[in-house]
Amino acid sequence: MSNNSLQGKTILVTGASKGIGKSIVEVLARYDCRVIATATKNDSFTNFEIKSDKIVFEAFDLNNESELIAGIERLKSNNQIPDIVINNAGVGIFKNFVDFSAIEIDKLINVNFRAPVLLSKSFLPGMLEKQFGMFVNIISVAAVESFHRSSLYGATKAALLETMKTIRKEYRHQGIKVLNILPGATRTPIWSAKVVQQYGDRMMSPKALAELIVANVALAIEQDIMPEEIVVRPHYGDL
Repeated sequence: MSNNSLQGKTILVTGASKGIGKSIVEVLARYDCRVIATATKNDSFTNFEIKSDKIVFEAFDLNNESELIAGIERLKSNNQIPDIVINNAGVGIFKNFVDFSAIEIDKLINVNFRAPVLLSKSFLPGMLEKQFGMFVNIISVAAVESFHRSSLYGATKAALLETMKTIRKEYRHQGIKVLNILPGATRTPIWSAKVVQQYGDRMMSPKALAELIVANVALAIEQDIMPEEIVVRPHYGDL
C-alpha cells in the first residue's frame, strides 16, 4: 500500500471510540490524512490513546435523528466534508424474535441502517461535485447468513448492504466508490463478556480487521480496481 494514497483525504469514521472503529482510527493516524472520529458522547474519547492534530473528535447520537442531523450540519458549517465515509457504528441486540421490544427494533433500525443512509445521503452531493468519494460500510456476515437470535440484526445489515450496492451502481460512473466489509465474529464490545470469555479465542482481532479495511481503501484510491464486497471470517469459521 502506498503511503501517499490517503494523503490529503478527510475520512469520517463512526463508532470510533471502541472496537473496530477505534482500531481503524489508530491505523489511519499513521498516514497523512485528516480523521473525523465520531461517537455518541464526547467523554467516549477520554481514554483514546492516539493524540494527533490530524484527528478531530465529534459527538452525536446515531439513534437520535435530530442530533444526527445537527451533527452533520455542524460538520458542513465547519467545512469538515469527508472524502471517505466509514460507516462503522452499529448496535447488536441478539434475542429470539418474539422477545424484541419496539424500542429495541427502532434502535437497531436507526443505528444500523437509518444513520449510515442519512450520513451517506448528506455527504454524497459534495462528493459528486468533486467527482470523487467513497463509502466504506462495516456490515456483517449476518447480512448474508442466518444466525439464531439475529433476525433483526441481520435484517438491518442486509438492508444496508443492498442500499449500498445500489448506490454503487447508480453513481460509480461519477467517481463514487462503495466498499462493503462483511466481518464474522470480532472481539468487540458488541458481544457480552460471557460470549467473549467463551468464544474470544475464535474471534478476529479488531486491529487485524482494521489493517485489512484501510489497505483496501488505499488500494481502491490508487489502483484501477475496486474491491466491492469482502467477507472476512475467523480462521475456524463462524461461531
